[in-house]
Formats: sequence, C-alpha cells, structure tokens
Amino acid sequence: MIVSDRDKCYNIAKDFYSDKNLLLECWDIKRTLNTFFNPDEYLFFLSKKNLIPLVVKDGCAYFFGGDLPFNECNSVGDDRGLVDEALSYLKSRDLNFRLTSLKNDPFCFLSKENVLYDVPYNQLWIYPNVNKFNTEEFIYSYKKKTRDKLKRALGLYNRLEVVEPLQPCYKKEYHDKIYELYIKSFKSRGKINCWAKRRVLYDAIFSIMHTKNILKNRVVLDKATKEIVASYSLAISNNEIFLAFSNCYNFDIRYLQFFIYIDILQTSSSIYKSSLFINAGRGSFGYKKRLGFQPQPMYALVKDDRWKKQYNKDITPKETRLLYGRDFGCFL
Repeated sequence: MIVSDRDKCYNIAKDFYSDKNLLLECWDIKRTLNTFFNPDEYLFFLSKKNLIPLVVKDGCAYFFGGDLPFNECNSVGDDRGLVDEALSYLKSRDLNFRLTSLKNDPFCFLSKENVLYDVPYNQLWIYPNVNKFNTEEFIYSYKKKTRDKLKRALGLYNRLEVVEPLQPCYKKEYHDKIYELYIKSFKSRGKINCWAKRRVLYDAIFSIMHTKNILKNRVVLDKATKEIVASYSLAISNNEIFLAFSNCYNFDIRYLQFFIYIDILQTSSSIYKSSLFINAGRGSFGYKKRLGFQPQPMYALVKDDRWKKQYNKDITPKETRLLYGRDFGCFL
C-alpha cells in the first residue's frame, strides 16, 4: 500500500519514530529535518509490519527528512516484497532515489534486477563501553610514536582550559561565535560546511538536543588569550552519547585534534551509566580510527547517475569487505 497524503504520512511517521532509541532516529529530529526539506511529494510504502517512509523533491526520492545533515539511521525493514514494490514504483515513474544511511543490510531483500542499486556508503563510528575508558591504559596501548603524541596532547592542558557552560550561558556567550568559527574553519581549508547555508536548522537541532537530552557543550580556550580553539557537544540519552559539531579552529596548535578526542573520551567516561557508547557519526576524518573508534556498517540504495560508486576511504577496500562480509551489488 502507498500513502501519499501529507497529513496521514506525518501521523504514520510520528508513530514510527516515537519509540526509537538513537537521537537521530527520534521524531523531533526527523520532523524538523522534513519541515526544512519541504518535499514536493510523500510516498509511504506500508505492509502489515513494515514501513518505508519516502519523500520526493526535484525528481529524487529520499527517506523522510530529506537530503539534509543528520538524516541518519534509516531502514527499509525486512519485507522483501515491500522493498521491491518501492523500488519498482520509483523506477516506473523514472524517479531517481538516494535511500541512504541504512542501518540494516538490504542486500538479501533485493531482487536480482535491484542488486545494482546497492552502493558503498561511509561508515558510522562508535566507541563502545566508553564508561570503561582509562586514560593511562589507553595511552600505553599504543606504540611509542603515537604514545608520545598522545602524551604531548595531554600536555596541552597546561596551555588550554576546557569550560562547560550551562545552556543559557553557552547560548549567550558562545553559540554564535562557535557557529561562525565552525563555518570559517572549513572555508579556510577550501571546504564547504554542510551547515553553512542552514543556520536556522542548525539552531533548531541544537534546541532539540538540549530539550530531549542531557547536553554537554565543551569549549576549549587558550588560557592566555581566551581564544576559542576547539569545541564539541555531547547529547546523552539512554545508552548513547551522540558527539555533535566537534571541530578545531586553531590548526597552529600541534596535537590539538588528539587533545579534543582525549577530552571527549574522558568526559564521556565520567558519565555514570553502564554500556555507554559514543556515536561519533559518519566519517573518520583521520582521527576516529586512530583513537579507537570502531566502524559500523551503513548501507545505501541509490539510482542516480550523479552518484559516485566508490569505496569509502576511511577504511581500505579489504577492511570494507571484512566489515561487510560481502562486496556491493553495484560492483558485481
């Protein structure tokens, strides 16, 4: 069955996302993303036990929430017939589709003619059981070269201070400054930050994280100049610590990236809950993998000639095949 009425789809989506555990699966995040995305059309594919909630904009289908940052942890369920029905319908209308950030492997639910839409997608990075993190054990688990770098990073506590302002103070004193630094740091490296033209959405996401979770905003300052040199936020709910908006702004400070990740791990380990894990999002950026974060498979179904079908470079092709236990349909 296909439901295309906007109001009915919103009611279905609210029920579907209201009992999810991860921050980026929650209804408030999905609803906010979808409102900002403002799709042209709704296509919710339903069976007795499964839902594939899609929206269409400019001739391309996406999961509810659209083609926006933080539209993660999606699913096509486990009904092979429904998956084939959805893909066949989209193809019959000559619609492209980018069904990304799937947390469950869809390959076994694909018919032969749809296997080619199974493409690589960069992994989610987590740090499991962070409540067991011990700084000294962590440092001495590395070989001498990396161990020395980590020790020098810890030495930055003599130069830097980390403050954790309460939300009203953070919003008044730091929020706007950090957003500008966040965008500027990407621009200085010749990159475009995905939030650069989405300030209103950025603020809305922050507000949801503050309302729905325990939110720790950590700001790293140079003790002498009070310059903001790095920052990050941790949204804590259930057994998940979601790492958001982590960035360094002064690249002249050696080992600052190591410093910020050590502080993330130390701060997270001090939160008294069993089986806590850090959800550090997708993309290793050279540091997550080096500092003990583990990749978790993520999947995508894509029909779009503009999409580059290539292995993600955060891990090697060999590591990718070991992690996924198979190759991708688009390469078969």
